[in-house]
Amino acid sequence: MYEEKKKTFAQALNNIFYLSLSQLPTPCVKGDLVTVQINKEDWLVGFEDFKNHLNGSITLHKGENLWSISSFAPKSANLRLL
Repeated sequence: MYEEKKKTFAQALNNIFYLSLSQLPTPCVKGDLVTVQINKEDWLVGFEDFKNHLNGSITLHKGENLWSISSFAPKSANLRLL
């Protein structure tokens, strides 16, 4: 069976990934915005990846204690997710 070698954090930081500009979508200016077209197939793949990751931030007020992992679940239930 194929066994994938785990990389250390330092090895992951040293990875170099070259991407040719010709591989990127062509930007288009629409009013004040610069947009790119993404085909539906690629968008769906990205959307599926996004659904499995929590993206966001929590702003604490001055003097507020940091949240521990055990206290995060009850507190996060009260947060409004958009």
